[in-house]
Amino acid sequence: MNEKQTEELSSLLKMRGDIEVDSPESADIIILNTCSVRRRAEVRIEGRIGEFKRLKEKNNPIIVVAGCYAQAHREKILERFPYVDKVVGPFDFMNIPELLNDSGKLYTDEKKTDWKIIFPERAKVSSFVRIMEGCNNFCSYCIVPYVRGRERSKPSSMVIEEVAGLVERGAKEVVLLGQNVNSYGKDIPGEVSFAQLLYKLNDVEGLERIRFTTSHPKDMSDELIEAMAELPKVCEHLHLPVQGGNDRILKLMNRGYTKAQYRALVDKIRDKIPGIALTTDIIVGYPTETEEEFQELLEFIREIRFDQVYSAIFSRRPMAKASELPDLPYEIKQKRYEIFNQVQNEISREINEKLIGTIQDVLIEEAKTKFPDQSKGRTRTNKVVVVEKKIPPGEIIMVKIMDATEYTLKGEIL
Repeated sequence: MNEKQTEELSSLLKMRGDIEVDSPESADIIILNTCSVRRRAEVRIEGRIGEFKRLKEKNNPIIVVAGCYAQAHREKILERFPYVDKVVGPFDFMNIPELLNDSGKLYTDEKKTDWKIIFPERAKVSSFVRIMEGCNNFCSYCIVPYVRGRERSKPSSMVIEEVAGLVERGAKEVVLLGQNVNSYGKDIPGEVSFAQLLYKLNDVEGLERIRFTTSHPKDMSDELIEAMAELPKVCEHLHLPVQGGNDRILKLMNRGYTKAQYRALVDKIRDKIPGIALTTDIIVGYPTETEEEFQELLEFIREIRFDQVYSAIFSRRPMAKASELPDLPYEIKQKRYEIFNQVQNEISREINEKLIGTIQDVLIEEAKTKFPDQSKGRTRTNKVVVVEKKIPPGEIIMVKIMDATEYTLKGEIL
């Protein structure tokens, strides 16, 4: 989400005549688009803002701190870093070009999203499309509803226009973004559902692949599963955050489902879409988590066998209800995190090794590899594949998988 918003803001600034530079040292305007999902991210942000003090004294650039960290900490940023010129929350992020000429310093009032379609000069092969913002779920560890507000959907007509425009500019794949895409359209009377939106986007000429993230398990409808199974452009990959592997912890998290319900949902999805790759998010070391409950989490991931897990140690967040619970010692959380990743890496490697010898469709992306004669792309199941040849971005090639690690596949072009 932040990457897409940064891309859009960059386009707006270029439209008004600004030129992007390679380093803060040569900039007249410095905009830091921030995340606040974990304390670790905030520490990095605060260190970066601290580095800007020297630049402010030397070159006097306009310094803007924007995004979720700005919304969460507001006045504190101006108190701690008085050389910051503007603090802009997510609700005013796209208004930054106009705010640069405004005399105010703090822009964090929640307001209705004024959706805009902002095209880059040239689209990426795999392009992000924001279809909604905010969240209504109030999971106890999460501050998204507090810093990004309630769910707000972009009208489907604008989504379709944006996707078609990106395809005209070179996109082969779109990744639809939202804190909970399953809830798309519910805030707009008469709007299509998320599944119905996928059907419409499947008809966009020239578009090869459709992905989306993120889906909340409690809102994963049969209609959406059917759409994924039926539509040829929707990829066989689903990111379905479970977050925990124990019913007591899931209840503390306010996730709205049990382990058994999540397991039944996975069974239904795999039955309808054979070969689908499942990825998820897990929080390790949740407040009050016992050793027995941690072992139950490990058994759960061994049972489900996710293709990949994005894991994180629990981090206290301002406004999040879980921060009121007794936290575990960091040493315990860190040890469990290491054990968890060892178990999951073994599962991911085993799953990927089963792909050795198979033939995969790989969409070559623009991402650079460490070696100049390599190309990198992704399968329809979102597996990263490296081949030993330079291939133009955007091409879909047939690749025989020859080797695999827990993260990457290597193959030969057929």
